[in-house]
Amino acid sequence: MNKEEKDKWLHIKDLEAELDYYHLYEPKDRASIHRLQDKIDDLYEEMGFPKKLPDVPTFKNDN
Repeated sequence: MNKEEKDKWLHIKDLEAELDYYHLYEPKDRASIHRLQDKIDDLYEEMGFPKKLPDVPTFKNDN
């Protein structure tokens, strides 16, 4: 991991912490929550991760 990638990961983690704050203490501030989530999604895409993960089957015990 180079310095640029590390900086992006740290930025993502900072934004995720801020998003957690809004979910806990400012849940009615939907505009800020959506803005932060969009920025996080964009950074993940820059890192090479898709915005939406494919559905992964879950294995449940049907007994």
